[in-house]
Amino acid sequence: MAYPTARVLGANERIRLAMIGVGLRGQELLKQTLTLPSAQVVAVADVYTRRFDEARKISPGLQTVNDYRRILDMKDIDGVLVATPLHIHARHFLDTLAARKDLYSEKTMTWSIAEAEQCLEASRKSDRVLQIGLQHESEGPLTDARKWIADGNGGQGDSGRILDEPQQPSR
Repeated sequence: MAYPTARVLGANERIRLAMIGVGLRGQELLKQTLTLPSAQVVAVADVYTRRFDEARKISPGLQTVNDYRRILDMKDIDGVLVATPLHIHARHFLDTLAARKDLYSEKTMTWSIAEAEQCLEASRKSDRVLQIGLQHESEGPLTDARKWIADGNGGQGDSGRILDEPQQPSR
């Protein structure tokens, strides 16, 4: 979310972010986001208020709220990172897009196919930037593997056969 989008930032502008859910995964995302020079996490929401002190140890001065809808009402927030329990990701996804905020949500995006269809429809109607995080899925080794396969260098065994071709059983 901290990379350039269709909306261009000025030289001194930063993307102002808020987080919904600052448990263990949320705290890790908070730490990672703080390393980005163009991003600033300014507020967090969590129903467990003990998380507020934990988040402030990572980033002093954070505004904290126990109702995520208060974050969505903030006019100066550009994007929202969601790291809540899986069963409420879809609700936060839909509400964040409805609030016209960019969205990064941890996996799993939804709890059911019906929720996935609702999220897909909402994303098609939205002009917001959104991403579902899969942690290691876009890191170096998998990115390299995709490139090697695209370049025709992957998927062949010692015999030169493509490994996912059906094999005849040996007798």
